[in-house]
Amino acid sequence: MHKKLISYIVPCYNVERFLRQCIDSILSQTYSYFEIILVDDGSKDGTPALCDQLAEEDSRIVVIHQTNQGSSAARNNGLLKATGEYIIFLDSDDFWCDVNALQKLVDNIEEPVDVLCFNCSHYFPDSDTLKSWPSFDSALSCSHSLQEAFPILVSQGITPVSPCLKVIRREWLTDHQLVFQTGILAEDIPWFIQMVAFNPRVRFINEYVYAYRQNTMTSVTRNNITRNYENLLGVVQTQLAFLSHGHFSLQAHDAVMSFLAYELCILLAFVRDTKAPHHTVQELRDMVGLLTYTQHPKVRLAAKICRVLGLEITSVFLNRYYHLKLRQK
Repeated sequence: MHKKLISYIVPCYNVERFLRQCIDSILSQTYSYFEIILVDDGSKDGTPALCDQLAEEDSRIVVIHQTNQGSSAARNNGLLKATGEYIIFLDSDDFWCDVNALQKLVDNIEEPVDVLCFNCSHYFPDSDTLKSWPSFDSALSCSHSLQEAFPILVSQGITPVSPCLKVIRREWLTDHQLVFQTGILAEDIPWFIQMVAFNPRVRFINEYVYAYRQNTMTSVTRNNITRNYENLLGVVQTQLAFLSHGHFSLQAHDAVMSFLAYELCILLAFVRDTKAPHHTVQELRDMVGLLTYTQHPKVRLAAKICRVLGLEITSVFLNRYYHLKLRQK
């Protein structure tokens, strides 16, 4: 039986306190035919030395040291170094839950699937507990094109844009030159929307193998609200322009629009925390037409509030809702 080499790509920036747990969760896997590419992104703590130590301890680990360029460049440079048949991206403050996780995923890789999507749990370190993400629709466990699958996901309110929840055929990535846009935050969004445009064959399975750490200071959602807001606004605007290129079926186009409407709801929520909320709420009025794409259940609710109470009150409501959610994390 053909044994598939898996390449893990792990960007690392100032994660000395988390990195050992992350890498140990890979090294303990029962399926051992893999390589780990650690990309030290100009860390200022003990991360570079720890990366080198880990590589000395296990020959399957390769280290790249680069000047600080952000996680997008780190992932792109890791992909250039990878030799595996399949790629898995992993954030260095997260970890895998189950020693049999990789074996389960490899067992589910079937031709002609280009991307196998799996599920995750939120990890709360204060209580050392895991909370599972919603399950994918069982219909998606069979092979579909991504443009067929994405409308189902959006209607569920599930939009798994993160590259960390996927096993991706490396040849497919390189053939389509699918890389991460550098110099921005929220880089997962344009990367995933490009993936939808390229329309790979996909499967979604409810294997909860990935632990997504909550309440860490490394999370960009916790720092510099104005910068994060401006980055997300720019991403939504550029993706609206990208959609006009016509790479999408009608159903996929509307699903992506509804997903961007969900991102608009996030903008409406956090605009009130920026340095110039009254000015920037006016900017969002130009995008309010997105709220007519109501496949996403949260967008559907926001659109109803907006029709009855207007955009300003909708922004206040969403601000309170998302701050409550953040406190729960």
